[in-house]
Amino acid sequence: MKRSLLTLLSLIASLCISRADDTLNPDYEYAEPTIVTNSEDIGSNLVNYSFVCNNVQVSVTKGARYAAYFGVNAGESITLTATKPMKAIVVNGYIKKGFSATASSGVIVYANAEDDEVTAEQVMAVTDIQTTTLTISCAKQLRCMEMSIYFEANPEININTGGEELYSYYWEPEEKTTFSLRFDSLQYIDMTDNLGYPCTSLLFSSEQAELTLAVFASTCEEGTILPAGTYTIDDSYTAGTVQASPGGDEYMDYPSYLATDFEIGTDGNLLYNPYYLIGGTLSIKAVEGGAEFEVQGTTYNGSTVNAYCLYREQPLDDAVEDTTVAPRATKVLHGGHLYLRHGNKWYGINGAKEQEQIKQSR
Repeated sequence: MKRSLLTLLSLIASLCISRADDTLNPDYEYAEPTIVTNSEDIGSNLVNYSFVCNNVQVSVTKGARYAAYFGVNAGESITLTATKPMKAIVVNGYIKKGFSATASSGVIVYANAEDDEVTAEQVMAVTDIQTTTLTISCAKQLRCMEMSIYFEANPEININTGGEELYSYYWEPEEKTTFSLRFDSLQYIDMTDNLGYPCTSLLFSSEQAELTLAVFASTCEEGTILPAGTYTIDDSYTAGTVQASPGGDEYMDYPSYLATDFEIGTDGNLLYNPYYLIGGTLSIKAVEGGAEFEVQGTTYNGSTVNAYCLYREQPLDDAVEDTTVAPRATKVLHGGHLYLRHGNKWYGINGAKEQEQIKQSR
């Protein structure tokens, strides 16, 4: 794979400026990418060691620090802290045979080390992080010769994971359909406190369909749930936008998407067809006693989703049948993964609804 030449500015920015006091400068301007390395030869099996490189704090529960790399022992973790939300990290390094890892946020991938140890320029990566702090827990040893941290956009990832792609649009029907939907129920969860950045999950529902949106904004107190205005559906993961769906996997779909064509399978599970929104807008307009929500979206295979919902705040003495206001989500650790729970629905920490419903296969 060809690599682009570094400009002089990028080269200077990539040189590690270490700090002994582990403090971070809130006004620091990060390069894209920002390179984190270790320059000190200290030793192995160090407990709770920490250093700062290019305004990124590296904290390891137990591992090694040598001039050639900084490492994490098997069964230990590494935490990265910056003063700006990180988008992605890529590790040029080494992983031990049988390596696996989990990340506190984002999507983690690593090289297939099932049969042997692996050394590569891209041996592990985490994308769509969207937080200032990231913790990676490693089942086996990890050595980082160089770590590239991206703040603006995900880089191209080329890692042999030994398996299929993480996400796919396979489950969306290929036939183009135009949906004109009116939803009579709206549930929402403000996940800002849990995630560390503004994000609210909206779930519109009716007997025929459900529409799940992840909006990068916090709830407000004006009676419109989110600030009134127009939100673009795209994959920028920036404030004031709606997350475009990256697709789904064997277990769940990731927002934003429409679930429809419900039916009960022979095993008793609820089946549906997903339509993954990749473009369009969400418009919120204040009206007396609530708000109007309108979605005009396009899906991966070219279907159109037009949706409307009139939301009204529930009066104290007279319940409104067409509106449901969701309480704050409960954080749940299950099977080694962190989820948010509301009622009988489960959400991944990036807003993805857990797969209670089994996707309709074609």
